[in-house]
Amino acid sequence: MQHQKAFTETLLEIGVNKINADFKSFKHHRDSFIAKEIYEKSQNKPLTEDKGLRFKNGLTKRINLINFKEIKGAKELAKKLQKESEFGVCYATGSLRKAAKHKLNSIGEKL
Repeated sequence: MQHQKAFTETLLEIGVNKINADFKSFKHHRDSFIAKEIYEKSQNKPLTEDKGLRFKNGLTKRINLINFKEIKGAKELAKKLQKESEFGVCYATGSLRKAAKHKLNSIGEKL
């Protein structure tokens, strides 16, 4: 929920006045694509490079202020899979790279 709040606040900051908060309804599940879709529907025009950059920077700034908590057992599961199986572990967050890095750093996973 913290991420969605930061996401919504950043959209409002770049001029979006109507936000579809049903994030499961979007074609893509990455922050940048959802923001583009919401912006273009709300504003009836393409998301410019400048507005896109303002969104990315604004969201990253807000995300960096949040101290995220681990989903209980996630780190333990990842370590167990890496150590005791042939499975590799990757983190696919859908978030912007810098925001995803901050989230992982918040739970002690250094990249």
